Amino acid sequence: LETRPLVMVATVCARQLWPETATCIISVLNSPQYRAFSLFHRGSVIHLARNTVAKAFLAHPNKPDYLLFVDDDMVFKHDALEKLLADHKDIVTGNAFSRQYPVKPVVGMFDTDPAKKGRVHVLLDYKKDALQPVDSCGMAFTLISRHALEKVGPKPFGFLFFPETDGELHEDSSFCWRAKEAGLQVWLDSRVQVGHIGDV
Repeated sequence: LETRPLVMVATVCARQLWPETATCIISVLNSPQYRAFSLFHRGSVIHLARNTVAKAFLAHPNKPDYLLFVDDDMVFKHDALEKLLADHKDIVTGNAFSRQYPVKPVVGMFDTDPAKKGRVHVLLDYKKDALQPVDSCGMAFTLISRHALEKVGPKPFGFLFFPETDGELHEDSSFCWRAKEAGLQVWLDSRVQVGHIGDV
């Protein structure tokens, strides 16, 4: 009886899929620690594309245990997925950074002031080489369990709008907000380094 977790490695291709990213994806598909298969979805409307992937994951006949989102311009080591799985968390992300200058980590904390509801503050002072809780993360290299997706509910990446701040959360932070409301914790594993390539 196969007991290794099954992972869907999914990439939303809004632009081009960089060859370096494709090479990295291939490198994580084979491991003695888990089973994995890849899914590529073309779509430039990012929240709709991520919702389509999430729906395909939940409906897959093999019932994969985890969904790993990999953006189409990321690079990472062959053991990156192994390390995230070893954390045994429902939602855990690798340490990725923005592509624009000034370069910043794509993790943050939600503002606790009700008057600033929905605002995300970039976590610049994250712990190095450690696993730590965060409120929000990008989907650049993020592992999500089946349990988490089922608990968050349908269309988990739809944009959330907050009239208190007249602001709209991006699809990734909207997912994290819903996850928090559902009692789930998002984690950053800064030991898993993820590079961001492409035009700046």
